[in-house]
Amino acid sequence: MKTITVAYRCNHCAQNHFVKIDLGDLETNGFSQSASCGHCAIIIEKTEQGKFKVTVPCVACPTPHRFTLTKALLEKELLSLQCAYSGIDCFFCGDDEKVRQAIEESDSEIARLLALEEKFQDGTVEDSLGLSSDMAIDTNGMEEVEFFNPEISSDMLFIIKDMAYDGKLSCICGDKNPDIAVKSESIVFTCPKCKKSREFFTRSVSDRARLEELSEIVIK
Repeated sequence: MKTITVAYRCNHCAQNHFVKIDLGDLETNGFSQSASCGHCAIIIEKTEQGKFKVTVPCVACPTPHRFTLTKALLEKELLSLQCAYSGIDCFFCGDDEKVRQAIEESDSEIARLLALEEKFQDGTVEDSLGLSSDMAIDTNGMEEVEFFNPEISSDMLFIIKDMAYDGKLSCICGDKNPDIAVKSESIVFTCPKCKKSREFFTRSVSDRARLEELSEIVIK
């Protein structure tokens, strides 16, 4: 039976972890492994439908990401999966050499992004782009929005994007692809089919807590 290499990063120590897995064993027993620091783990479980549910940590996010994969995807020479929020690759599998090369290239990209973020924070990029660190793009109207509370807004956007990746955004009419508008003090979901909408304020810790309590967002 084919053996694949799986790689991931710990979201606590940021170290890369590699493990070789026999696909036959994976189909029978699944797989789980804790990082050497003990602060995160990767879990691969076989579903009743014959697919594989992967739970993997992400260096950009406080919670792990979940992916459902077919056996054919796991057998590819190289498969890399991205964090829906940051775009950073968080899961790699396939041929050992190709996996190691891919995660090395991803490490270089992360280093570049961190350097750019540092310049942005100290103002060296801000002046050249004409942007400030509390500006964002309204995903509906494509207008610049100055957040009332940038930290809360950023946290809530992360939660929402994670829900969107998991298919947890919908409307009571059945539509599952709502429009999302990011405003200065709220995030508004609008159903393109029936035009119903639902608004979440982004002004305080209690606003964020209310969103965190939800397992899904349904427009009613």
